[in-house]
Amino acid sequence: MQKTSIDKLTELLQEDSDLLENQLKLAGLQVMLFEFLRQIVHERLEFFFGDMTSTAKGGWTWKVPEKHQDLFSNKNGPAFEKQLTWFEEMGAISHDDIEIIQLQRQRRNDIGHRMINVLTDDSISSIANEECQALLGMIFKIDNWWLREVEMSIDPDFPGREDEDARATATSFATQILIQFVRKACGLPADEPSE
Repeated sequence: MQKTSIDKLTELLQEDSDLLENQLKLAGLQVMLFEFLRQIVHERLEFFFGDMTSTAKGGWTWKVPEKHQDLFSNKNGPAFEKQLTWFEEMGAISHDDIEIIQLQRQRRNDIGHRMINVLTDDSISSIANEECQALLGMIFKIDNWWLREVEMSIDPDFPGREDEDARATATSFATQILIQFVRKACGLPADEPSE
């Protein structure tokens, strides 16, 4: 049963309140960040374990050998959780990071399926900038680890490979764009780290 608060609703509906706009903006950002996190975790492992093969339509796809199929199947548990465990075993993330991701997964589900409750239910906290920043931190951590430990280790010509500062902040172009999105949405200066 939903518990609504007159105070919360009043604040949401006040003419000069930015709360509704802010909550909807952060909700969209949170869902986008979580789905991007799932995507990079999956795609990095697909690249690592798979072989690129051509499709009948002339495109390309990744084919993962049978011995690694369990990482991509929900048969023995959720694939995403198994993929996160792989990154933990490799030292890219910690068990605490996985707990943060799982909390944000639940939050993403609340936002995606029960947004009206998030906006009006006293027992569900409003969406905070820090939640988006936490997800961005996980994306940054995995993306940076991947570039340093995988891409730079196999490509002797990788830009910034020998520069320790460049290695410490290396991210993909997509992650750099997300960093700017989060900074803008959370009201952070463009040059301030957000992870």
